[in-house]
Amino acid sequence: MLWFEDYPRFVTPYAKRLEEHLKEFGLILSPPVIKDNADDLENTLKTREFDLILVDLNLGEGKTETLLGNEVIERIRRQEVYTDVIFYSRIENIKDKDYLVEGTFFAETNGDKFFEKVQRVVDWNLNRNLNIAVTRGIFIATTIDLVEQVEEIILKILKLEGEQLLFFKDSVVQAEFFTDRAKYDIIKDFLRNEIEKLTEEKKNTNVATVQALDDKITELGKMKDTFNKFEPDVIEARNKLAHAKCVQGEKNTLRIRDRGKRIYKNVPYDMDECKETREKFAVQNDNLKKIAAFVDALSEKR
Repeated sequence: MLWFEDYPRFVTPYAKRLEEHLKEFGLILSPPVIKDNADDLENTLKTREFDLILVDLNLGEGKTETLLGNEVIERIRRQEVYTDVIFYSRIENIKDKDYLVEGTFFAETNGDKFFEKVQRVVDWNLNRNLNIAVTRGIFIATTIDLVEQVEEIILKILKLEGEQLLFFKDSVVQAEFFTDRAKYDIIKDFLRNEIEKLTEEKKNTNVATVQALDDKITELGKMKDTFNKFEPDVIEARNKLAHAKCVQGEKNTLRIRDRGKRIYKNVPYDMDECKETREKFAVQNDNLKKIAAFVDALSEKR
């Protein structure tokens, strides 16, 4: 989210409410990028893609130069960025003033109507993007990112360097035999072995150290239990979407092959299932970051 506002404290409560609203859909809101002017605008738009842009009418109000929000929006559109824009002000009936910019939503900041407008635009986008063809592409792309995280963790576990590292990246990772299941098993075995080592270490340590080891074992156990669900939560969800077909003329319906019966059947795929899948992906993403941090700490210690 890109937000043009010269009073950042105005943004905070609305961003917090929007974050809570998106959690209901299993989505995580990245911290908004807040700008009080249009300096370096072109670079900002190239560096990152935004799902929503909000622009205040008067930027730098009270200062020597006041930049009008509609000028910012015009510059955004000249960059061929067609992200939805909410143009807002304290002025009543701003949309009836001489600030017309094509493809823009207007909102007043008086009362609670502003957040209601933001929420409606966000919900409209979510429903528009629920189109199964779009959703399938997003989930498959996210799965690729998660599997790449798994591969990076494996490289850290194996401690490969130089030519061995290059060979592993260029040949082994791309090989057919190095399946997602094989990658999954390497990390599972690693976590299990580390838990066993700590458990053995606990037997031969003093009482003062036992609690610290217990805490580590508990933390690793949680990582292992969560990662044990990586295959059903991520890989199976990806396979379901990758091998499914969109049903012509039926919104949010997949045609999936039942391998057991060797027949295709139509299965609804709605917002609730999207939310559940997103939540599982988010949990696995957080867990992979914890595992990576643990492996890094272990390497430094050794």
